[in-house]
Amino acid sequence: MRIFIPIKEESQRVPNKNFREFGGEPLYKHTLLKFFKDEVFVDTDSDKLIEAVEKDPRLSNVVCYKRK
Repeated sequence: MRIFIPIKEESQRVPNKNFREFGGEPLYKHTLLKFFKDEVFVDTDSDKLIEAVEKDPRLSNVVCYKRK
């Protein structure tokens, strides 16, 4: 299955929402790890997220695209 997920770094409604820690991991990572068997494509404005995904071997199924 292919999953497409938009993840913003600077949410206007809830600041820093996707990067808040829950159980030792940021919210975006909990979301992405749920789809470990699928191809995941992330549309993001965050260089921080792209770098973190590239460094985490558990997220090797995730491809990030930088939003312009």
